[in-house]
Amino acid sequence: MFLYQVVNENSIKLTSYEIPAYIEREAFINKNKQLQIDYQDLAVSLRFEPLALIELDGAFFGKNISQFSADTLFKYGQFA
Repeated sequence: MFLYQVVNENSIKLTSYEIPAYIEREAFINKNKQLQIDYQDLAVSLRFEPLALIELDGAFFGKNISQFSADTLFKYGQFA
């Protein structure tokens, strides 16, 4: 689960949160009308480095690499 947060006039931050343990992954879908999560049960994911995005001429730019698991790597931005 991700949250985009406005930092200031031309920057935002993307943060990842862990799904609470009492919610089954299969139940964590948008069409699940019974899904309720207490805000206090959310914890920032330690596997995701928060991503800072800076606005320049109407577009946002940033760069991030996070290791979600042994075989899942998240890469955002332009890498050589």
